[in-house]
Amino acid sequence: MKYRFRHLLFFVLSMALLFGCSSDPVQEGDQAFQKGRYGPALKYYKTAYQAGTQTPELKEKMARAALNLGMKLYQQRRVIKALEARINEAENYLSGSAPSDSMNRALSEAYLMLAGAYDYERAENFIQKRKFFEAALENYRKAIALDSANTKARKAAREFQEKYFAKYFQKGLELFKAAKKDKANYFSAEYYFEKAYRMAPEHEEANDYLKRTRKAALPLLNLHQAFPFAISDKLEKPNWLAFYIFLQNNTLKKDTVSAANFYLITEAGDEIQGQSSSQFSKPFQTQPLESGAEAKGVVTFAIKAGQKPVKIVYREGNKVQSFKYLP
Repeated sequence: MKYRFRHLLFFVLSMALLFGCSSDPVQEGDQAFQKGRYGPALKYYKTAYQAGTQTPELKEKMARAALNLGMKLYQQRRVIKALEARINEAENYLSGSAPSDSMNRALSEAYLMLAGAYDYERAENFIQKRKFFEAALENYRKAIALDSANTKARKAAREFQEKYFAKYFQKGLELFKAAKKDKANYFSAEYYFEKAYRMAPEHEEANDYLKRTRKAALPLLNLHQAFPFAISDKLEKPNWLAFYIFLQNNTLKKDTVSAANFYLITEAGDEIQGQSSSQFSKPFQTQPLESGAEAKGVVTFAIKAGQKPVKIVYREGNKVQSFKYLP
């Protein structure tokens, strides 16, 4: 009898110790997070999530851990991609849910850091410089959109605007004037006016010069593009737009061109594919085009009421070969 009692007591004590030592991964994650160990915290939270604890609160815990880990890594190593990857990871955790105000504030701080990282990163070439500018501007806007009360983000965005607007606008003016002697300068002027306009959309003079520059560039071929095109005429009807287009093959190989490769982009982001219409005497025909050769004809777009066209692109598959903004 004593043996049975001792055996039972040993079993009860063992079970108590076993269950007493079992850990709650969410609690373990919280403890790691409070100690600034964001990597381990994220692993604990993901363990709980994969085990079935898929609550909005746990999603936010994973997102916060990912954000804090990314921000910590950036502060230590100054690697933008690491910060950007963690922000994207956090956004994925929050997908399909409505983040809390505090979560949005945390996201806002992360996007502010990312914007500043791109703003101060030294570019190695013109293409990279343009990419960094676009990324900084976009992420400042995201930071403010997520938390309109984020005064640091508003101040940084305002300083970013002041830093670049005058520079871009003045450069645009110089190139616009230089285009009187060399019309190719209109393309560069358009680039700088467009950047100035994006910095300050309310600036009437920047808006006016951008429209004038784009209008002047319509009948010109931008030879820096693979398949540059020029627009010499436009016809507008209630249900469609038609453009007389000159297209040049600026590559080193023969290629087939078609009206269906043109896409009209609207302000809302809709894409309307071009067509070759028989109602015109010179529709743009599908044809093989030798290197350096030119094709021309009318391309039509079926457009609905209320759609505002802003851009035409020439695209082969998913690759944009040329584009032109409309005034």
